[in-house]
Amino acid sequence: MKRYLFFTLLFIVLLASCSRKQKNDTAPDEERADIYLENTEYVISEDDQEPIFFKAKVLRLFVDSERMIMEDVEFRQKKQGSEELSISGKAGYIDLDTSEQNVSLHGNVELELHDDDGKINYIYAEKMTWSKYNRIIKADGFVSLKFDNSVIEGAGFTGDLGSMSFSFESIQNGVL
Repeated sequence: MKRYLFFTLLFIVLLASCSRKQKNDTAPDEERADIYLENTEYVISEDDQEPIFFKAKVLRLFVDSERMIMEDVEFRQKKQGSEELSISGKAGYIDLDTSEQNVSLHGNVELELHDDDGKINYIYAEKMTWSKYNRIIKADGFVSLKFDNSVIEGAGFTGDLGSMSFSFESIQNGVL
């Protein structure tokens, strides 16, 4: 009986001393996620817009700080009342402010902006931000914009998704 009790206590001590660690269980700021999902799909939907669909390898939700972090993510949104795409793309990492829905996209960001004439504008950058309410995308670093068989490369990019107008602070290649 003493031997059984000894092994039981030893097992409990060993079990209590081990800690379970998830892969990638902390955000870059070391805050522990309230929800952690792998290989998941997520939808943001509001009454005034078509939903945005996300497919992410990793999704972390931080309730108190109102943030969502997605890794290795693809996304798409259809045009209002249509089956045609409005915007689609991918990024290595997305940091989403869940209260204001402002987005920071990082790591080989690729955007496809589909206009009403069926044309697609492609935007490539290492990092960019998007403001939901004013529909403005910005990128300080190097950006490549491809449209109508033309390519413009530069820095200080601003894009107004409402009017589909784009500007650069400096152009390194191409003509705007």
